[in-house]
Amino acid sequence: MSKKQILSKPKAAKVAISIDPNALKKLKISLGIIIAIFAFLLYAQSIAFDYAYDDHTVTKDNRIVKEGFAGIPTLLKTDYWYGYNREDLRGAIYRPVPLVLFALEWQLFPNNPNAFHFINILLNAVLCELIFILLCEIFKKQNIIFPFVCALLYTAHPIHTEVVDNIKSLDEISCFLFSSISVLFILNGITKFLMEGVLGC
Repeated sequence: MSKKQILSKPKAAKVAISIDPNALKKLKISLGIIIAIFAFLLYAQSIAFDYAYDDHTVTKDNRIVKEGFAGIPTLLKTDYWYGYNREDLRGAIYRPVPLVLFALEWQLFPNNPNAFHFINILLNAVLCELIFILLCEIFKKQNIIFPFVCALLYTAHPIHTEVVDNIKSLDEISCFLFSSISVLFILNGITKFLMEGVLGC
């Protein structure tokens, strides 16, 4: 083959791979469910655990939490340790959300640590799925396997064991959960803002 024939040979056209948005959405939902199930099963054994460490301070030894529904108004306007009779622990700590959740749990499942552990594990599973969704939003241009693996690594990391297994640590789970929801809403808002072309005006 001559040099002229080589030069005149047509270039191979690049194949554009189009991904069906609906298929990608279904895949994302499926992978998110897998992460949530994995997170739940990973800590399921702790449902059978009893109270541990600081769990008593926010459950069975907290007089306001033990009032159930009736104690919620007080929990919303007092500090974190108000219902626990230890003056040395009183301080400017305001965390009403976990205490309100504990009061609701106590109303429905009084003095049942298994139910408290179950709620912790369930909320952690929701959090892990949400982290995957958030990572998908942040790394839109990456293959979906990347946020999936990152979310799995977060879910399985042993540093989270104390937080998930301790009832009292619902404050940390709920804090990260609501923070992640906020970031997700912000990112979706920015995306919508840019798509509407407001910045280009």
